[in-house]
Formats: sequence, C-alpha cells, structure tokens
Amino acid sequence: MNRLFVAAIAISIAAPASALNLIQNGGFEQHQIANNTWAAVNATTNPTFLPSWTYFGASNHNVALTGAGYLGQSSQQVDVSGGSDTVPSGIFQSITTVVGQLYQLTFQVFTGGTSLTGGVNMNVYSGGINGASLLGASNLQGNAVNGPGGLKTFTYGFVATGTTTTVAFSMFSRPVSQIDNISVQAVPEPITMGLGFAAAGLFARRRMKGAARLAV
Repeated sequence: MNRLFVAAIAISIAAPASALNLIQNGGFEQHQIANNTWAAVNATTNPTFLPSWTYFGASNHNVALTGAGYLGQSSQQVDVSGGSDTVPSGIFQSITTVVGQLYQLTFQVFTGGTSLTGGVNMNVYSGGINGASLLGASNLQGNAVNGPGGLKTFTYGFVATGTTTTVAFSMFSRPVSQIDNISVQAVPEPITMGLGFAAAGLFARRRMKGAARLAV
C-alpha cells in the first residue's frame, strides 16, 4: 500500500477525536440576553433559557444567566448561585461516552473582583446525576488577582465507565459562582497520535524530495 495513503488515513483517525466537543451550549450563548444584565433561570418559569442543560436545587432562582459585560465578564456565563444564593443549586448535562475511553473536561470559572468571589463545585458521574462518581472538585474560583473579569481555566481527565456520563456544576459559596466555556473531548490513544505525527513527517519528507527533484 502507498505509504502516503497510509499516512493520510492515520491523520484522519487522529485529528477528529480531539476536536469534537461533546457538551452542547458550553458557552451559554444559545439564549441571548441583554448585556450587563442577569436573568434568574427557573425550571418552571423559563426552562428554555439554558438549552441542553438541566437545573437542580432550590425551587426558585435555581441559577442565573448573565449577559456580556456583567461584573466585567466578556461573554454570557452561568452563575450557579442563581438569584437566591441557595445551596444546592446548579446545572448538569449528560453526554454519550465510550466505556474505557479517556476524556478531557475543560471549563472556566469567573471572579467578578476580589469582593465578589464565589466557589464552584464540579462533578462527573457515570450515568445520571445520581450515578457513581468519576471525578469531583470543590470551591473552584476564578482569577481574583486580575480583578473584575478574572477567568481561570480548569482541566481534568476521566475515563468513562458507561455509555452515558453526566457533568454537573453547583454552588459552593456565594455571591458570584460563574462558569463558562465548558467542553468534554475524547483524548486520542497515544499510538494513534504517534501515527498522526509520523504521517505528518512522512508527508513533509516527500514534499522536500519533490522540491529537490524540481530544483535539479
């Protein structure tokens, strides 16, 4: 078989696995609200404010959708402390996963200045929200050093044990417990990644040989 053809196959296998975000509406932009405002999100009164996400916690003001510019943030986010700062309150989303596959979870936590620092809990479950715990962290905070608009990125890995995995975020402390830019991506197998790099090197060498023949 032509080596270049084999290399192309290897690249096509390695590339898509790390590019697809399994989380829907991870940036919370699908329902737009006015800049510099916030809107309490309640499963009864406005269940469509956060498409693809499910709310849990207090019966009133579960969480809040915040518009760009609110407390200095650059885009829409979700405040899991909501409008009533009631524990527990939060959101979750279930995704389809492959048993034994390694996944990377990435998200950002926002801090609206040092006086507006809240904490966020993150949990990953096998199956639904009441399933076995795969991953968890509490009291995650944004970058208060940068003052208003301080975003801090968190990255974790987990191995799926079921065909459904649930990612959840909730409030640890008030008053500002905001999250944004959530993604879950499958991590390519090391051998597959190696094939991709080898294929890229082979392609580069063939181009150099071709250029050398043209120069003669």
